Amino acid sequence: MGIDPRCSWCFDDEFDDTKEGPGYRCALFSVLADRGCPLSKIENVKSSVLADYEVDSSHSASGDIQLTPRSRSVSVRPNEALVINFTFQSISDYPVDLYFLTDLSYTMSDDLETVSHLTNDIVLTMRNVTKKLQMGFGAFVDKPVFPFVVPTPEYLRNPCLNVGTRPLQCDPPFLFKHILSLTENFEEFKEKTQVTRPSGNLDSPEGGLDALLQVARCGDHIKWRANARKIVLFASDGGFHLAGDGRIAGLIRPPPTTCQLTYQADRFNSSLSYYGWHTADQTDYPSVGEASVISNFSIILFVYADCFLYCKLHALYTKLAAFLPSAAVGILSDSSTNIVRLLRDNYDKIANKAELMTTYDSDSLEVQVLTRCNHESSFAEKTVCNDHPVGGRIDYQISVKPKRCFAGKKAVSLKMVALEDQFNHLGLAESQRPIHVLAAVGVLVGSVNATWHDMKATIVSVTDMDVSELLMTIKFAEDHKEGFVNAMAPVSVNQVTRAIDGPKCSGRGVCDCGQCFCNSGYTGHLCNEIQGGESALCTDRGVERCVLCLRDSLVKAFDKSETAGADDTSTPSVANTGTPTIQSNGEVVYVSPEYANAAAVCGSACNGTVIDTARVKLIDNNEQKDDSNLCIIYTDDSCRIFFTYRYSDAIYVNRKVDLNIMRKSECAKTINILYIVLGVVAGIVLGGIILLLIYKLVITIDDRRELAKFEQQGENMRWEMAENPIFESPTTKVINPTYEESGY
Repeated sequence: MGIDPRCSWCFDDEFDDTKEGPGYRCALFSVLADRGCPLSKIENVKSSVLADYEVDSSHSASGDIQLTPRSRSVSVRPNEALVINFTFQSISDYPVDLYFLTDLSYTMSDDLETVSHLTNDIVLTMRNVTKKLQMGFGAFVDKPVFPFVVPTPEYLRNPCLNVGTRPLQCDPPFLFKHILSLTENFEEFKEKTQVTRPSGNLDSPEGGLDALLQVARCGDHIKWRANARKIVLFASDGGFHLAGDGRIAGLIRPPPTTCQLTYQADRFNSSLSYYGWHTADQTDYPSVGEASVISNFSIILFVYADCFLYCKLHALYTKLAAFLPSAAVGILSDSSTNIVRLLRDNYDKIANKAELMTTYDSDSLEVQVLTRCNHESSFAEKTVCNDHPVGGRIDYQISVKPKRCFAGKKAVSLKMVALEDQFNHLGLAESQRPIHVLAAVGVLVGSVNATWHDMKATIVSVTDMDVSELLMTIKFAEDHKEGFVNAMAPVSVNQVTRAIDGPKCSGRGVCDCGQCFCNSGYTGHLCNEIQGGESALCTDRGVERCVLCLRDSLVKAFDKSETAGADDTSTPSVANTGTPTIQSNGEVVYVSPEYANAAAVCGSACNGTVIDTARVKLIDNNEQKDDSNLCIIYTDDSCRIFFTYRYSDAIYVNRKVDLNIMRKSECAKTINILYIVLGVVAGIVLGGIILLLIYKLVITIDDRRELAKFEQQGENMRWEMAENPIFESPTTKVINPTYEESGY
């Protein structure tokens, strides 16, 4: 029924579909009529609205219901779109909660005084919009940690030291301080703004985003009303810190996602106690993306109009407003004297914008929103109406189309942005929910006029036909051939949690009030799917135990048969890949006793797994099919056992598989440890000797090379005899010139 919205189903017991199968019962209405199905036996489920609940105005705190109907339940067929109408009509005098969130650095002290003086004007202006006004007050500065504040003790106690010409006393630095909860006592508001002292920090950016998120999350402290338009008036003369800035101060922990307000004494001045974020120096700043999830609030961002900073700040806060679901930006004049006019102008800008936000499961549903704004004549695909007047009407057409069948119900949430109580719920129930289960031996099947037998059967589909019963189409094996029984068998709704005569929740979980709570490792409606997908079957310890038991039993049985001279039965199996043969008397008989014995022996080991012991086959290693998944089991004796699996049929919910176990396992060869030890020792010794010989050879060659070089240098020397040219002999020889040597 989920194939095409136009399909119908013939549930006549006498309709002959034995040749074509149960798919012959699914066709167009006219085709089924031509095939001979009685018109009264043709069912064509239509998408329809099941329930339309109009919530009484007393269910809302204010009695102001603007988006109707409040809840609607529908039944939709897969791939068929159903259009549901909703209406939003804004009302006058809708409650307003106005919370002033002010930058309390010293440079904003004049602006705070102006707000105090103009309190009466603000109240009068807002009462022109609503008589149900409440006002509250909070402040922010920055994280009290260096380098965002001066870290010396005297400056932490009074950050206004040496500011101006006269001594000033300021409060210690803080990130966010909640000063006054929302109240109708406007004199108290005026008094609180008068007596509140400024504080200070070191750098220009402030912790405004942190404070903004705390205002949204601390509803119990601030006293937001569920049935009011919530407005945060954010005023600052500086920028704001973003995620990552805290790393400069060593703050690496992400910001919290819950309210952090506590009432306690200030850490730098114990005489001051207040509701504030006293642990703000432990986490980083938030990002703009985190602030953008604030959908229940309208935020008016007021920027101080300093002539030097105006352009940069206005551009910065304009970009921030674009990220927020409902926000506007205004420019404060000197001392904020124009705050009353800005407040009214920006309130009108926000209140006159109506936006519908939808939340749903996009994987299962397709949702389209068509909108007809006030005074428009046709619908258009949009969700926002600008310039929507008070009292105006907006019509919505919500088209919902399920992409597929799904279990249970799905919800589409419709919400008007910035209006928390204007929240509607659209519940979807599937028109038909096919449930596929595998039946065990003992299911009663047969046609209306046939004899009922106890036999192995497979339930092809179970379809919701009534609150109290289900109808199932049954397939079974008869005379060694698979066929489809010509009947629809009723089964109780509470049997959906079991595979008929099989264990509840497939033996892998506990059934509680018709719902299965699965054991670890399994999931699905009947705990029939392995957690992690089909590939997880290879690593399932229960599957490993079952496979090992079946293989051991089968190998022993066939080895014994072969030894006894039996015929080759290495790859026998039951008929139809493990389906038992049903005799004429309804008795289930296994073709091979080896397989019957293995199924009986390993029944306990395989219980609770996805393996059907009746669909097991022992094969040779070269018989693996291309469409099978290969798994490997590593045993304690260093062997590998291979098996392949293939899901028997895609329609089975309890995921039974055809299991082929390869007969031969691969084992690592046994190695003598002594040989390894001796080899390692011999290698070390031999390696050492070889290294010594190489070293000796290198040294010898080097010595011989040096000796030859020395001898060659000696042969090349040539010596020359000579006297020192400056040498003078110490002796003098004198010859007498008159001396004549005598002749004797």
